[in-house]
Amino acid sequence: MSPQDLLGKLPSLNELVDHPRVKRAIDQWNRSDALARVRTAVHDLSGEVARRAEDLGAKSPVELVEQLVERLQRPTLAPPSVVVNATGELWGSARQAVPMADSALDAACRSGGSYAVHGAATRAIAELLGAAEARVLSTPVAALSAVLEALGQQSGELIVAKTDAGDPLPQGPLATLAQAAGLEVVEVGGPGGATLEDYTRAIEASCAPRAVLVRRQEFLRVEGGVAGPTLAELASSVHQSGVTLIADLGGAPPVETPIDTGVDTVSAKGAFAAGADVVVLSGIGLVGGPACGLLAGPRALIEASDATHSGQIAAASNLTTAALVATLEMFAKPEQLRFAHPISRLIDTPLDNLRTRAERFAPQVADSSLVESAEAVALGAEQAAGPIGMVRLPSWGIAVSATDFPALEARFNTATPAITPRNALLDGRVVLDLRTVAPVEDATLLAVFAEEWPAEDA
Repeated sequence: MSPQDLLGKLPSLNELVDHPRVKRAIDQWNRSDALARVRTAVHDLSGEVARRAEDLGAKSPVELVEQLVERLQRPTLAPPSVVVNATGELWGSARQAVPMADSALDAACRSGGSYAVHGAATRAIAELLGAAEARVLSTPVAALSAVLEALGQQSGELIVAKTDAGDPLPQGPLATLAQAAGLEVVEVGGPGGATLEDYTRAIEASCAPRAVLVRRQEFLRVEGGVAGPTLAELASSVHQSGVTLIADLGGAPPVETPIDTGVDTVSAKGAFAAGADVVVLSGIGLVGGPACGLLAGPRALIEASDATHSGQIAAASNLTTAALVATLEMFAKPEQLRFAHPISRLIDTPLDNLRTRAERFAPQVADSSLVESAEAVALGAEQAAGPIGMVRLPSWGIAVSATDFPALEARFNTATPAITPRNALLDGRVVLDLRTVAPVEDATLLAVFAEEWPAEDA
């Protein structure tokens, strides 16, 4: 019997879902999840039939259904959940990946299907940033650790403002990271920041100054803070003493762009132009690429970081590097970012556009039996918590007062994709922030409030 004859004997998808044995297997899921699992199982089984026509030729349709049920009941590993991000947080959650451009995803797929080396990729990154050499590591902390370890091979002191040293890292305070690298942290300034004179005095008083570290926390303002030095001013002072200036820029952009973020940020290329010796950058944030750390600077120092513990164990994968390069290539034409770069597109969405969407959707949401009221509301910007902290820009959203909050929450969690609202209520109301909801997701967001739930798949 040919594979086509065997496949023709299989029941239709609807017949399979209504089969008593299949029904019992899928009772634990909602219909959307069940149909997705059945489709996957049928696809796998069809492939096996095509490959093993002779072995399966004697099987009856009933036996094939039994085999399908067995596949449905196998334990499966759940992939990362895709969500409609209505939190307004452009990035920041350790468990949240940011959307990447199609070109970056394509590059990762091509790289993952073959052997690959990073040489040409890192040279392209270095050229874009205006550096002699660059490396891609698994996290920004790993990138910072690698350069500190390279500098710490000769011991010495790392000078940093108190406001920068106090920002916690995933592995612990900066002092712990520096100590592991063989450097002693010297904190300067006060709770409001450090002046140029603070850094200069610390360098002059140090018996072994190795580096000055500045950490630019974009989207963060210190109330009552002192006017700290610019990178150019600090570089001029630091270089007179032969000290390395490291700029940890967090989620800043790689180059200057026309995208208005509403706050002042220094780009990686701008930091090098101002005199920084080493730049550490996050792959997420305004880069809008894969989660990783980018390290760039003098060739000798970057090559020395390759031999460090962090440099050896935390090198990024080929997939990550390929996706990052494809993302950075988009910055060669910064005027095109608002059209093809997902994060830039969300940031660049005009407030009037968000307000129009919110005012149009609010009455539709209010029609739901689960909703007592729904109102379009203006939402203000919020400060970040650290260099890669939560970031919210001014926005508009929908504040929803629910008649049955647990039921509404259950819909958010079981929708495909799930809906993630803001984590804090507004006067007891759930808030859906449209700053991070792409227009193509509007219909999905509104479908959660439909009277028929869950929606039947065709």
